[in-house]
This record gives sequence, structure tokens and C-alpha cells, in this order.
Amino acid sequence: MIFDGHGDILTHIQQELSLGIDIFKEYHLPKYLSADVMGSIFVNYTDPQNPAQKQQFEKITHLAIPYLTNSGYVNIVKEANDFKLGKLNIILGIEGAKPLRTIKDISHCYDLGYRHIGLTWNERNQFGCGASEIGGLTDLGEAAIKWCNEHGMIIDFAHLNYQSFIEASLITNKPILFSHGNAFALCPHPRNLDDDQLLLIKESNGVVGIAAIKPFLVKSGSATIDDMVTHILYIKNKIGINHVGLGLDFCHYLDNLEKNDVQGMEHLSSAVNLRERLSLAGLATEEIDAVMFKNMLRVVKSHLHGGE
Repeated sequence: MIFDGHGDILTHIQQELSLGIDIFKEYHLPKYLSADVMGSIFVNYTDPQNPAQKQQFEKITHLAIPYLTNSGYVNIVKEANDFKLGKLNIILGIEGAKPLRTIKDISHCYDLGYRHIGLTWNERNQFGCGASEIGGLTDLGEAAIKWCNEHGMIIDFAHLNYQSFIEASLITNKPILFSHGNAFALCPHPRNLDDDQLLLIKESNGVVGIAAIKPFLVKSGSATIDDMVTHILYIKNKIGINHVGLGLDFCHYLDNLEKNDVQGMEHLSSAVNLRERLSLAGLATEEIDAVMFKNMLRVVKSHLHGGE
């Protein structure tokens, strides 16, 4: 089984449904089923540079969420006890909170079914600073973390810059979820984690979701599934096998590309290959299960109501 901590599916569903195409049934669902994905976080991503971002966010909310909820294809998870064996369990998420202005807006999204939020994408906004900016959290960002901790909404540290990450780690009372990113020591990308951040994730009993994103895996040249294994082993050796999972971030389809640019991980259905590669790298079956689904599942449940 697999728990994928990050997919830009809600955005793609809205884009294609607007054109009369049921892209989830025709493209995504077969890949999720063939990869034996038992759970995932499906996010609403909108470009913070788009002047119509808020309107786009609302279009995704009011088209993609009812579609998934009523499709019969997935189980929408709102509390820790909602996960069901044999189902594709989906947590509805928000990648970047710039379209939201207040805690009341976050509460409204919660009422609509969202149970996950990242305060920034890579930009500076009213909540804090993302990976492309300098600065930390705002008072509103601090309040948002506390509200989410209290109300059973997952706070995602992915996309926060270093200062915001550190400040958020001092505020949250939940295990740190860094849904998609890799090791900075192996690939110095601003979206990756340095060793100090990895240690904070360990101290919180959190998890890092390894991303199948070429710029996060290698500094130059081509990237392969074995580069993902290298990042997994690095993090295992630094902070332990219980703190590394998967946040694959397959989003090639948003640019009308047929496949992902990591060799051996061209599509989500390729994720089954990772189990074999981890075994060849010397990981035991229980360690592989931890990476593939158990660690991510443990951390997301710990944020949701009923998971304490």
C-alpha cells in the first residue's frame, strides 16, 4: 500500500471538468488503483501571482470537492477514524492560503470539508513567508496554526522558508508534516530540508514526504527513482526510518505533459517500483511499509480529531 502526501488533483479536476472531461475517472483513478494507494492529500493549488487567484480557488472548491464527494470513487476523510481499508481515502487540502484573509475564512474551508492547509506556497502573504522570500510568520499565521491544532486541521510545513519553519515548529503542538520535499544536503534547493530542520521533524515525531520532483532530487542532469531512494536513505540515517514517507507531487499533468520527469517514476502507477528499489537497497519489509504508507498515515491521523 501507499500513502501519497501530496497531489495537485483538485486543481486538475476543476480544469478538466470545466471542459466537460472527467479526468479523475479517465486518468487519475486507474493510476491510483494500480499503485494500491490507500490514502492521499488532494490539494487545491492556485497560482499566487494570478490576479484572479481567489476566484480560481473558489471555482476549484465549488466544482472539484462536490465532484469527489459524490463520485463514489473515494472516501473523504474528515476525522482520524474515517479511514477505511480497501478504499482510496482522500484528505482535502489547500496548498497556499493566500486566497484566505482571516481565521474565519479557514473555518469556512473546514466546514466545506478541507482538513489540510499550507500557509504559503513560495510567496510572502498575510500568514508568513514561503521558500522564495525572506521573513517569518505573521501574527495571523501564528493564530492560524493554533486554530488548526485545536480544530483538527493538518498544518503542512512544506513551502515555508527556514525562518517560518522554525517559528511554526515552536508554535505547533502536533507532529510536523512536511508533505513534499527532500534533503538539502543532497540537493541544495530552497524547498528542501537542511539537517537542523530534519532533526526538528524527528523531535516532533513528524514525517518528510519524499517528492518525485527532478529539481528536488538532483542539482543537474537527469533524475531517477534511485535518486529518490538515495534521499530516503539519507533521511533514514539522519533521523530514523519512522520519519520518512512519500509526498510524490505528481503535477506534470497541470502543464499538459504526458509523464513526470523522473525516470522510473513517470506516473503514479510507477510508485510500485519503489518498494523493490528500497528492498534492493537493504530495507526490511517493515521499514519499507513505514516509508510507503505507515509513517504518513500516523502523522496525518495525529492532527485530525480522534487521532490524539
